[in-house]
Amino acid sequence: MWRGLISVTSLPAQGAYRLTATVPAMAIADITADLQGAAVGRPAKGHRYNEMSVDGLVSHTAPGPAPKLTEAQMQELRDLVIAGPDPETHQVVRWRCVDLREEVNRRFSVTVTEGTIGKWLRKLKLTRLQPRPFHPKKDPAAQEAFKKTSVLC
Repeated sequence: MWRGLISVTSLPAQGAYRLTATVPAMAIADITADLQGAAVGRPAKGHRYNEMSVDGLVSHTAPGPAPKLTEAQMQELRDLVIAGPDPETHQVVRWRCVDLREEVNRRFSVTVTEGTIGKWLRKLKLTRLQPRPFHPKKDPAAQEAFKKTSVLC
């Protein structure tokens, strides 16, 4: 790929103006491609060059898709997660991403994946905290007796 400079000059016989400009070769290739693309409905950089000079030749990133939830809905989701689920209403004792996905779908009519729910929780600075598991039939008296008689404890 050649990155030299091309000097663009109009011929004096073609008009009263003599325009001399030095433009990078890649910029000219971009302008040519964009002008050809304008014929099929794509916006051209040539218009941006006319409006903003050389700064208009810089490729702009697209804004991306609109967010699925508004700021107010994200705040409501945050409050919902912090408050925790109601076992009678939600029929769960702790939130999982799959449960939150169903709740978001029910409340906001937005269908997303579990991964998106996880990204939203990280964006809201919420972490997945789980208590340490314990056996439901543990015997505290037996644990204390073990601690007293054990050599390792």
